[in-house]
Amino acid sequence: MKIETKLIPFFGLILLIPLTSYGQQTGILEIDLKSMGGEMTDYHGTALKIYQNNGKIPFIVIDSLSGNPYKISLPIGYQYKVEVYASSMYANVGYVNLQNNNEKLELVMPNPGSILFTAVYNDGATPINNATVIVKSGNGTYEYWTPSTTNEDGDTVRFWLQPTITNDDHYVANISVGNNLSYSYSPVTILPGKSNNAKIITPWPSVAPPLVASIYKSQLQKISKDDGNFVVRLYDNNENKVSESKVDFRGEAYFSNLKVGSYVLRVIDLNDDNNSVWGVANVIDDGKQTAVQIFKNQTNNNILNKSQDVSISDSELLSDVGIKANHIPSWMINNAKWVIDGKITKQDFVNAVMYLHTSGIIT
Repeated sequence: MKIETKLIPFFGLILLIPLTSYGQQTGILEIDLKSMGGEMTDYHGTALKIYQNNGKIPFIVIDSLSGNPYKISLPIGYQYKVEVYASSMYANVGYVNLQNNNEKLELVMPNPGSILFTAVYNDGATPINNATVIVKSGNGTYEYWTPSTTNEDGDTVRFWLQPTITNDDHYVANISVGNNLSYSYSPVTILPGKSNNAKIITPWPSVAPPLVASIYKSQLQKISKDDGNFVVRLYDNNENKVSESKVDFRGEAYFSNLKVGSYVLRVIDLNDDNNSVWGVANVIDDGKQTAVQIFKNQTNNNILNKSQDVSISDSELLSDVGIKANHIPSWMINNAKWVIDGKITKQDFVNAVMYLHTSGIIT
């Protein structure tokens, strides 16, 4: 008898643990998404956040619905707040007490609105043709299913979007010309069932300033007439030839009346029967770019200008200007580097070279 009285409570404790921890009953909540007219709406791109009682953190998040109506199993005996989002935009909220095995919640979705963009240059009037416009949600989690290309009037297609009914929701329109030249226009707000137009005034000029291409046969020396005849051909982002300019006696080629965008400059050696490419440089003309340097055998996409560092050895530096000597003062090497950095003029450097020559230090 003593043994039985001790074993019965212990056995009863084992049975109660699974009942209190894992025996909670669940029910089915059916969520119906309806239009303003009472019709069943499309569920693609729709997400849910479900909160239990007064919780601040979602009890469960459904990133993408698999159908409409949507059914989900939840513990009964609680009140639930259900927020619905369409294309990352807040759409509606509903409340339900799940006390029985089955409950229904109907959520009315606001009608989408639309917007058409017109892209212009910084004069506010000249349209930008053939620009790409992409519309995204402000938080970056949603992107409209297809980009639009502007026509000759600078107009895009009409984007049909979920409305932005809270202060935190908005869209961003990204406009790009060529590669790596883009401008973001925001905030874009959409009213339910309304169609609007918006003008995007970019910071780009309708005509970019003239572009000067300097052609170098070494780190310090431009090509000259003694090196023969060269031309620079300029191509757009689609490899269409836009313009061509002869290289003058100063080793420079000039381009004007250009639109902003991405370009490829190829130096062609006319001394070669095959008109081989002598050097290549890519340039992103945003309306501020006025100069580009192209070096012999340059084939990568690096754009060199006076503000960029040029890493060369002392011997390479001095040989470029024809200096030959067993010993070169350190201050002379510094002067040569200062020319590249723009700290002194070329005439200052020439005067220093002449001093070394007259002093018999160099030949």
